Amino acid sequence: MSSEAILDAHGVLSYSGAVAECLLDGLDCPTDWSPGLLEGERLSRFSKDVEKHHALARMLGMSDLVAQNGTNFVSAYWDEAVRLLSTSWGGVEWVAGELLERGSISGAQLDSMLVGMD
Repeated sequence: MSSEAILDAHGVLSYSGAVAECLLDGLDCPTDWSPGLLEGERLSRFSKDVEKHHALARMLGMSDLVAQNGTNFVSAYWDEAVRLLSTSWGGVEWVAGELLERGSISGAQLDSMLVGMD
């Protein structure tokens, strides 16, 4: 796997947190991102995720991408996070409910739960 692929996967994961918060709040998360979706605490958490993403880029020797994008929003990451979470939102909510009920879920338990969903 290339460094760029690792960085892109991390970017989608980072943006997924903000997308999930929007979906949990009942907001429409269009693929056309709007600045109003990220405000207050949500923006603070998202900014921390973006900083971690930039740190990973630097660690992978891809500082040129950080310099190129700066603190700009990467719409491809947002779009992919919206696509992934929107298509599987029912499962995300179900797993979240199980996690709230149980307090924790191991990887093996999660695998078992997901197999049972099919």
